Amino acid sequence: RLFSNGNDQSNNMMSGAIFKYDTKGRLLEYTLEWPDTSNLADISQSDAESILAQFISEHTPFFYSKTDTIKQQRNTNKITEKVHQERVDYDFFWKTTAPLINIPIELTATVVGDRIIRFQSNYQPAGMYQTSFVNTLDDYLFPLMLMLIVISTIIIALRRWQAYEMDFRFGIGLGIVAGLFFGIYLYFNLYRTMGINVYIPVILNSLFTGGSIVFIWAVGESIGRETWKEKFISLDLLRNGYVLHSQIGINILRGISIGILSLAAWALLVKMVSFFEAVAIIPNFNGSLMIFSSVNPLLRMIGIVSFAMIWTVTCYLLFGMSVFRRLFQSPWVVIGIVTLLITLVHRDGLEPYLPGVIIEAIVMAFTLWAFWQYDLIAGFAALVTNTFWYQAIGLFFTGNDHFAFSGMLLAGVFILIIGYALTTLFTRDRITDFDRLAPKFYKNITERQRLQKELEIAREVQMSFLPERNPQINELDIASRCIPALEIGGDYYDFVDLGQNRLGVVIGDVSGKGTQAAFYMTLTKGFLRALANMSESPAFVLSQLNRLFYQNVRRGVFISMIYGIFDLEAQELVLARAGHNPVLMRQTSDQTLQNINPRGLALGMEKGDAFERLIQEVHIPFKPNDVFVFYTDGFTEAMNQHKEEFGEHRFEAAFTKGLNGSAEDLMNGIFNDVHQFVGKTPQSDDMTIIVIKVRADGQGLTLGNLGRELLNPIAYRSSSDNIS
Repeated sequence: RLFSNGNDQSNNMMSGAIFKYDTKGRLLEYTLEWPDTSNLADISQSDAESILAQFISEHTPFFYSKTDTIKQQRNTNKITEKVHQERVDYDFFWKTTAPLINIPIELTATVVGDRIIRFQSNYQPAGMYQTSFVNTLDDYLFPLMLMLIVISTIIIALRRWQAYEMDFRFGIGLGIVAGLFFGIYLYFNLYRTMGINVYIPVILNSLFTGGSIVFIWAVGESIGRETWKEKFISLDLLRNGYVLHSQIGINILRGISIGILSLAAWALLVKMVSFFEAVAIIPNFNGSLMIFSSVNPLLRMIGIVSFAMIWTVTCYLLFGMSVFRRLFQSPWVVIGIVTLLITLVHRDGLEPYLPGVIIEAIVMAFTLWAFWQYDLIAGFAALVTNTFWYQAIGLFFTGNDHFAFSGMLLAGVFILIIGYALTTLFTRDRITDFDRLAPKFYKNITERQRLQKELEIAREVQMSFLPERNPQINELDIASRCIPALEIGGDYYDFVDLGQNRLGVVIGDVSGKGTQAAFYMTLTKGFLRALANMSESPAFVLSQLNRLFYQNVRRGVFISMIYGIFDLEAQELVLARAGHNPVLMRQTSDQTLQNINPRGLALGMEKGDAFERLIQEVHIPFKPNDVFVFYTDGFTEAMNQHKEEFGEHRFEAAFTKGLNGSAEDLMNGIFNDVHQFVGKTPQSDDMTIIVIKVRADGQGLTLGNLGRELLNPIAYRSSSDNIS
C-alpha cells in the first residue's frame, strides 16, 4: 500500500524492501529495490510533491510543509535516460522539526515515476553533540584496547603456560556461551539486510569472539587467583556443584543491590545535569536504544548484554583489575583506571560528551567496587543488573504491548534469580574449606608463591646478618658488597674485631639455596664469632668450625670459606682456606697478580681428622698499595644469554683495570664489567666481594684491646711458598 498505484504488474517488478518503524507502528524509513528498466510514468514536480505529502501524512510521524527547505534535482542516471528519455525522477531534501522533542531532522525521499522508492529520516542533534574529534576517538579506542589486551595476554600466557599455571577448561565453556550470545545479537542485527548470507559472518564472528574469551579468561584467571584468590570462592562453589551455598546467594544479592543503586545514581545525575543543559542519548550501533529496532528486542538484548557482560568481566574485572592490583595497592587508583578505560572505550552515547562520560564513569565505578569489595559473582551481578535494566526500562514506556511483554519476561527472570539467592541463605552450607575447590593449576601457583616467599625470607635473613657497614681503619681501605641472586645462594661475609690491631675477614658460600642456605649461613656466623677470639690462627678456627658444623648439620651440606687475619703491627695477612675460591692479590713489589690458594677441604665434608691434616695456613706480608680481593664463585660463574661464563680471566682483567682507584672504585668496576657481560640474564648464584687495599698514608689502627690468646699457632703455620 505504501508504494502501489494499483498496477499489480509494476509492483511485481520490486525485488526487495527494508522498513523501519517506531514503537507506534509509524514509518521512519524504508528502501525499495526497484529496477531501472521498469516502465513508470513521467510526472511533474508538483505531482511528485503531492504524492510525497500524502505519503508522509498517512504513514510517518512527520509532516510536509511548503515552508520547509526543499531541494529538487533531475535524475542524471544515464541508463534511466536512455530507456525512459522523457521521464524525470526526483530527489527531495528538506528539514523540519521532530514532534515532541523539537530536535531538527533531515528528511530525504526519492520519487521514481509515481513511486516513492526511498524515504529516510536523520535526526540532527545540537552542535554540542557533534564533535568530530570525539567520534574519531570512539572509532579508534576499542581496536586499540583490543590490541593491547591481546598482546599483553599473549606475553603473560607464554610464561604461565610453561609453568602449568593456566587452565582453559572453564574458559572454553564460557567462550562457547559468549559466542552463542554474540551470534544471537549479530543475527538480529543483520538478518534483515543479508538474508541467508547472514550465517557466514555470524558464525565467523562468534568463533572469533568466543575464542578471544577463552584465551583472555585463562590468562585473567591465572593472574586473578594469584592476586586475590578470595574473589573466586563463589565461582568455585558453582563450578563444584555447591549451588545452594550461602556465599553464592549473598554475593548475588550484593551485586543486584549495587546494580540498582548505580542505576538510581545514573538517573539522579542525569536529572541534575538536565537543569543546566539538555541531555540526550545518541544511539550507536550497540547502544541502548537499538533494541527497539529489533523484531525480538528481548532476545537481541539478552544476546548483546550477556556477551557484553562476559566480555567486561573477562577483560576488565578479571584481567584488567587483577593486573592493575599487582601494580597499585590503592582501590581508588585501580578502580579509577579501569573505570576510565571502560567508560571511554564502551561509551553508550550519553551527551553532551563531558557530562556523559562523568556520569557513566561514576556508575561504572559502583559496579567495579562490587568486585573489589566482594568477589567476581558480586561484580558480575552488579554489571548485569545495571546494564540489563539500563536498556530494558524503556520497554515499559513505549506504549507497545510486545515491548512491554519482553520487559515483564526480563523482570520475571530477575525475580527468579533473587528468589534463588534468598533460598541459599536458608540452607546449610556443606563446605567451609574453599581452597580445595580451586582448580588443579592453582596448586602450581601456590607452590611458586611459597617458593617466592621462602626466597624473600631467605634474602631478608641473609642481608640482616651481613655487616651494615665496612670497618673504618686508617691503614686499610675496605669495600664490600653482596648482591643476592634470583635464588638465594647463601653467600656470607663478615669482619671480626680481634683487638691488638688485628682484623678478621671471612667470606663463605653455603651449598644449597633458599631458606636452608640462609639458616646454615646464620649458624656458621654464630660458630665463627664464638671461635674467632680463641686463637689467632685461621687454620685452627676453621678446624674447630668444621667439627661443630659437621656435628650439627645433616650430611651433604657443606660450606666453602676463607678466613684471614690482617695483623697491622706485623704487616701481614694470615690466611687459611676451606675449599673456597682463592684470594686474588696484587703486590706493589712485583706488580703481578697472584692467587692465594692454600690447601683445604670445605667445611662439613669430613668430621675433622682429614680436614685438620690437609688444611694449610699462609702468612702474606703486605705493603702500602697492596690489594686483596676475597670473592665468591658467583662472579666467575656469572652467565650471559649465550650460556657463556664470565670466568677467571675476565674477573682478573676487571681487577687489573681498577688498581689505581680506591677499594670502592675497584669493586664498582668489577660489578660494572660483570653486569655488562651478563646483561639482563637472571643469575642463579649470589655475587659477594670484599676488596681491601693497604693505604699508603695509614696512621695506625684502633680496633679495641681484646687480648691475644695463642693456641698452638705453630702447628698451623706454613711458609709463604704456599702462594700459587
